[in-house]
Amino acid sequence: MIKDLGMEAYSFHAPFAPEIDISALDRNRRSESLAEILRAVEAAALLNVRYFVIHPGPESTVIPPHEERLERMEAAVSVLDEVNSRCRQLGIFCVLENKLPHLLFGRTSDILWILDAVSSTDVGACLDTGHAALAGDLPNLLKRLSGHLRMIHAHDNNGHRDDHLAPGDGIIDWPSIVTQLEQDDFQGAVILEIRSETDPVQTMEAARRGRSFLRQLGREVR
Repeated sequence: MIKDLGMEAYSFHAPFAPEIDISALDRNRRSESLAEILRAVEAAALLNVRYFVIHPGPESTVIPPHEERLERMEAAVSVLDEVNSRCRQLGIFCVLENKLPHLLFGRTSDILWILDAVSSTDVGACLDTGHAALAGDLPNLLKRLSGHLRMIHAHDNNGHRDDHLAPGDGIIDWPSIVTQLEQDDFQGAVILEIRSETDPVQTMEAARRGRSFLRQLGREVR
């Protein structure tokens, strides 16, 4: 059906919810979370996607003390190694997405630590521009992820919440981002993550506007 519409399922986002905790210190809960994500990997393979995007931790606002946080990061890495192994068996690339700054493992240093700790060098990164902008760390994260970067989740905001506006409709400095990507010879995909809470037609209009905006910037920096 997707092909009939002239479309391609390019990427598949792993499920995320408070009860899905790949960093859980409880082995049973961690195993249940892994099983849920592996079911999603199998679904992604049915759609013949190229990339499987996953948050490198739970959707939790509780930030534990340093020692426990390190234990949780190590637990998350063990799960991510298994997820990536299955992805590679199915011909899919696994990429980790930076999270909102108030969530566990939402700091730039956390995702960089996790990327360095996973066993395989083919695990990449997906830069979520809105999340990084809210963290106040977008230019720095873009540079530090450059060697890992495979995908961009592009959306804008006004600096206060995760609005998922079209690029150009918020306060993000898109000319600087596009220039940096050009300098880094970025060859990955740019996925627009636009939403409207009321009208899908408005969502599509915003997506087209954002696409045109980014394409024009791309022409200007070349």
